[in-house]
Amino acid sequence: MNTNPKAKRVLCYGDSITNGYDPEIDTRLDVSKRWTGVLQNLLGNEYEIIEEGLGGRTTNLDDPKSLNRNGLDYFSACIGSHLPLDIVVILLGTNNLKERFSQASAQIAQSLIKYIQLIKDCCTEDEYSLPRIILISPPAIIGKFIPRDWDFNGAEAKFNQLASMYKQVANENNVEFIDLSTILPSKKDGVHLNESGNKQLADMIHKYICKY
Repeated sequence: MNTNPKAKRVLCYGDSITNGYDPEIDTRLDVSKRWTGVLQNLLGNEYEIIEEGLGGRTTNLDDPKSLNRNGLDYFSACIGSHLPLDIVVILLGTNNLKERFSQASAQIAQSLIKYIQLIKDCCTEDEYSLPRIILISPPAIIGKFIPRDWDFNGAEAKFNQLASMYKQVANENNVEFIDLSTILPSKKDGVHLNESGNKQLADMIHKYICKY
């Protein structure tokens, strides 16, 4: 928590990437090494990073193998509990690529429109100014390194279309977009970022926020 009353509040909403899971050590990275923590240190006391990451979280789907992973179900309560906000960062979509969900890239991207509307609705209801909304396309996945029981068969082909789909949704709904699809995951599992990957992700978001 940043107690500077003038700090800009940045909500980072995501899955295990935002939660900071590191396959190199098979646990969660220390807060100073997770991308959210690195971003906090880069931005300094003028910003407050609010970390809302949950492993397995989808954009809008119930997972029969994990409870409470539908990100849309929790989102309104999450936004409401943290208002007022200056920036909302949404980094989701990787888990939607699992074969059991049978979702096309366009469907994953389109599901983010509901997030944009919920932010607007919550701010209107509570009479707060609308924050900057930044959609982020997830870091890359590498199929040959992903464990077979993770159900990501065929996910790479769909992933390759995500960035362009996310950008289209962002443009059509007048929100911002960052493409992180060039960031490579650890070879340990082909999905998650190690400490170096978290730093790279934070650096890219930091540069974007400060530029605009």
